[in-house]
Amino acid sequence: MLFWSKWLAAKKQKKQLREQVMGVHDRMVDHLLDLSANGGLKVKDDYDLRFDLMVFFSAYLLYCLREDKEFSHAFWEIVFEGIQESLRIRGVTDIRIGARMQQAMQDATGRRNVYLAAWESDDKAGLRKAIARNILVGADVDDGRIDTILAALEGFPGIMMNSR
Repeated sequence: MLFWSKWLAAKKQKKQLREQVMGVHDRMVDHLLDLSANGGLKVKDDYDLRFDLMVFFSAYLLYCLREDKEFSHAFWEIVFEGIQESLRIRGVTDIRIGARMQQAMQDATGRRNVYLAAWESDDKAGLRKAIARNILVGADVDDGRIDTILAALEGFPGIMMNSR
């Protein structure tokens, strides 16, 4: 009986964590949709922009929550569930979804690692360069839109985690 009660407790805890993570993910999606559509970035609001913003802000949340490994892992998984759903909505079929998700995972992981390294080493110039290259696709590192994106980070973890 002890085994089953432990198993049920772990399953309940995992379900609660997933619900918390989904809430954070949903708030992040709302925040990013507002930024991409109304944030003054002056770039085409499309899948690529939203993907790159999601990776950037997810990386920042992971950086801020780096001590909470369980939550961070669950959050990164949910981000990719959302990306997969987005690809399916865009018409990617079952035959192609595996290859597209593999490419998305590689792209996102590489970008996430660059952002995390910049935050961990307080490399503001490297962070600006990565934003210019990935999000604003070739913009100059002095582009004011980078400041808009960085300003959107202020208070971001607190907003995302407010009901955790």
